[in-house]
Amino acid sequence: VFKRTVELLQLTQQNSVEQASQSRFYSKGAKLISQGASLDDVMRECDMPVAEAELLFNLHNKKR
Repeated sequence: VFKRTVELLQLTQQNSVEQASQSRFYSKGAKLISQGASLDDVMRECDMPVAEAELLFNLHNKKR
């Protein structure tokens, strides 16, 4: 039981780190967009696939 609990805690911690990292890329992408960056710039700087970058552009433009 203890071993399984430790494994679950490690998995939870790993997921949290991955989510924080991903969130940082989205924040950076939004900042780049607000500064006038192109879709290609956001994809390159944030290592983001085109679909995610397009979604970020669409979300950002709706806030204006």
